[in-house]
Amino acid sequence: MNIVFLLFMVYFVFFIYYLFRQIREMDEKEMEMERPTCPKWRPTEDQIRIMTNIYNYGVTHPSRAQIFEITTRIRAFGEAGEYNVQCWFSNHGNRVRRWQAELDPTGTLFSLLPLYMYGKTLTSSLSF
Repeated sequence: MNIVFLLFMVYFVFFIYYLFRQIREMDEKEMEMERPTCPKWRPTEDQIRIMTNIYNYGVTHPSRAQIFEITTRIRAFGEAGEYNVQCWFSNHGNRVRRWQAELDPTGTLFSLLPLYMYGKTLTSSLSF
């Protein structure tokens, strides 16, 4: 009976070793696999111009319906998604606020009027 138990233990140890080896090989294969990535959205000049005009005319935080409408219209000039448009407006608003803070740290120079009324063009002074 001791020999049977000993043989069973040897078999069991080899079986466990085999399982761990298989798991390790699977992990190595998973690590070698590349994650699928999507290319970064780069809006065309026409798309940027349209969205900048919309932003300058007061639509700084578009609703879902407005985002859908904007996306539908700018798709005529290239690929665009609703999430891309939403992120563009958010990022553009942050850029505008940063630009205003750099020009006027006290906050007294600019009023609530859109920036295009000051004769400034943001596309030439901001980096995208």
